[in-house]
Amino acid sequence: MDDPEAVAAAHDAQEATPLLRGNNDNDRRQHKTGHSDHDDDTPKWYWPWPATYWAAIPVIFIAGVVIGPTIAMSTPLIKLLFCERGIPDLFKDKNVDYLFSLTGDEKDCESPEYSAAIAKFSGVLTSLTAILVTLTVRYWNSMSDRLGRRKGMLVWAIGTTIAQTFPLLVYYNKGMSLYFLWVGGLIEGTVGSVLCLIALVHSYAADVSTSEQRTVVFGRVMAGWYAGLGVGFFMGDRSAIAGVVAKNYGMITVFWMVPMIAFIDVLYVLMIPESLTAAKRAANKPMVTDSQATLIDVNNGSNVEGSNTMASNITKRTNSARPQQYQSWFDRNVRSFVPEQLPHRLGGKYSVVVLMITCFLALMSVLGAMFQSSTYLLYRFKWTGIELSYMGAIQGLSRLLSLTVLLPIIKKLAPAGTKANPALGISFDLKVMIMGLWIEALTFLIYAMTPIGEGFYIGGVTGAIGSLFFPAARGIMSQSVAPELLGRTLGTLATFESMAAAIAPSLYAWIYSLTLQTHPSFVFYVAAGVITIASGPAIYIAVAHRNEMKHCA
Repeated sequence: MDDPEAVAAAHDAQEATPLLRGNNDNDRRQHKTGHSDHDDDTPKWYWPWPATYWAAIPVIFIAGVVIGPTIAMSTPLIKLLFCERGIPDLFKDKNVDYLFSLTGDEKDCESPEYSAAIAKFSGVLTSLTAILVTLTVRYWNSMSDRLGRRKGMLVWAIGTTIAQTFPLLVYYNKGMSLYFLWVGGLIEGTVGSVLCLIALVHSYAADVSTSEQRTVVFGRVMAGWYAGLGVGFFMGDRSAIAGVVAKNYGMITVFWMVPMIAFIDVLYVLMIPESLTAAKRAANKPMVTDSQATLIDVNNGSNVEGSNTMASNITKRTNSARPQQYQSWFDRNVRSFVPEQLPHRLGGKYSVVVLMITCFLALMSVLGAMFQSSTYLLYRFKWTGIELSYMGAIQGLSRLLSLTVLLPIIKKLAPAGTKANPALGISFDLKVMIMGLWIEALTFLIYAMTPIGEGFYIGGVTGAIGSLFFPAARGIMSQSVAPELLGRTLGTLATFESMAAAIAPSLYAWIYSLTLQTHPSFVFYVAAGVITIASGPAIYIAVAHRNEMKHCA
């Protein structure tokens, strides 16, 4: 029988530990309504409603409309500039220099050499942006835990508005180097790019929803993103608005439109209420640092890890404490980067870290295929920007339906008791995540094997189901760490994703250019293989989680 003093000590430590706050009734009201009994933030006349995740969805929708046309028309714009001004020296093939010395009608802008140069230029641009995202995204999201989500969103919106003016500058100034297109990318990377915004909007939604709601809520958030991409661009496959505007008013009109839409996002973010109110920010200031936080088995009051004083006191009563300074070097460094998991949520000591590695590998695959798809379709099937635009709109609509209709239906198939037992809900989400990974791999195989460009429509349908992987993964993470560390956790995930964005475009551009003349679709086989490998860590987590659930039972 448990020692009453030990149970009492564990309870006292639990109440004083920031990692374990957030489970009382008042905190549940905060998650559900966005307000607590201590909130002193009152609604404004222009936005009289409380903070809900619905308020954040237009932010990410508008972001999709901004990013979509940019990526949709970036490849055709670069192709136009290369053909007009010549390929920059860093991207010339030394074995075929004669191609780049030709002028006017003599140029073969449809040649494999031009296609390879465009892919490499775009890949380096994306990689440079992603490197800066890797360095900054965790800072912006950790800042949002202290100062609020809106401030982080504003940083992104203002920076993106500025960054999107550079294609206009390069286009209209004939003497300006094409490398100034990279400057816009560097500015976008400094403010965290869209990966930062996605993490911030997910944190906003998590602030005002309960843990059992989050997978569906995150699905709706991502649906807003894909809806924007359906209007703008989806996964590198092109924009309906960009296609229509380019057809009627010229390609450059798209690049006038984009910064204006980004500025609309600035105005909208200024209007919505803050999800992390003053009372919540005060509650989120930890009494001890993350590395000193106490982790307690809430079921039996044992397995205590904490600061020297607390560990010493509880050890006298339970004989089961392990002070933080005795943790291994590996433990200390992992905990300094990724917050500790809550007990009896996600099985496996390092499962959150492993899950982030899974996301890294999966995004490597997705981005690697995404950034070569337009170049591939332009070269292999001679598609125009307008054809790419309509295809992207269809694929974006498919993902929108998948996340708003299919995901809630799938969640209804979850076992009874998931609300009372978060671990059971996480187990179900792990299955959804693995299913999504395998279907994404199937999508890339379809892209690789289709003999006609229209085969990408079929891949769009299967890819829509595979996209369920992303909200499932974020839903698992959001339930596995304490609420006050959510921004930091999702920011760390965004760091992993930005590293993938830094590596994948250039790596896959190199693979594409290397195999272009012999096996142009080989890059999609590589993407399918990488995402299949990514399912390995996910399966490992699912097995570890199942074993721990059996042990606890």
